Amino acid sequence: MSSQTEKSFGARLLRANNLLGYIGNFAGYTPPRAEEEVSKFGTLLQSITAANATETSLRQNYNTAVTHRHDAFRVNVISVFKLLAPIRAAVEAQYGKESLEFEQIDNIVKHIRSSKLIHKEATETTPEITISKSEQSYGSSTQYFNNLINTLAQLPNYNPSNSNIQVANLQAFATQLDGLNMQVAMTYQALRNSKATRNELYKDLSKRVLRIKAYVKSNYGVKSQEYTLIKGLAI
Repeated sequence: MSSQTEKSFGARLLRANNLLGYIGNFAGYTPPRAEEEVSKFGTLLQSITAANATETSLRQNYNTAVTHRHDAFRVNVISVFKLLAPIRAAVEAQYGKESLEFEQIDNIVKHIRSSKLIHKEATETTPEITISKSEQSYGSSTQYFNNLINTLAQLPNYNPSNSNIQVANLQAFATQLDGLNMQVAMTYQALRNSKATRNELYKDLSKRVLRIKAYVKSNYGVKSQEYTLIKGLAI
């Protein structure tokens, strides 16, 4: 059974480079199309090598942006989830647990805490739908947090001594969150475009490999050393 590694883009490229080396040594190798000539096939493999490097770099950029945003929501000392308890307590202390003010804030806090934030980093085979679900979870949490700040801003005389949960500082933090969300969105779009470009190159590779095998089979014979050498290459 083939492993996931054997089906990876890098493994396929390695076997394609092996194929390039083989056909480059076949005597009388003159395929009917220019695309399957040694030089043209080599140019395609160079493009794929560059596309693989680009995709890897962009995936790292995306994962870095995802981690920074996740930390801003859950991990950092000043993060969304770590601010919820002191905000809730400040409102309770000032207005009382039975007050309408506390009820409003408590409801929003509950919505944020119930959000299923997915810390989903991209891998070579990550489906886009999984990344999209992760984006939706952070988008809704950001909106609830903005609602929380707007509600606090409307509370009469809300001015806690803890500077981290004062409205102006919360608004500044919310602006940082918007920037982190934007960074994730931008790196995701770049990664998605890179994946699409690379997939097209690999589709072209698969088609060319089939034509190369067909030509070698026709030109050298089904039992020839040339065809035997390349027919089992899974590319």
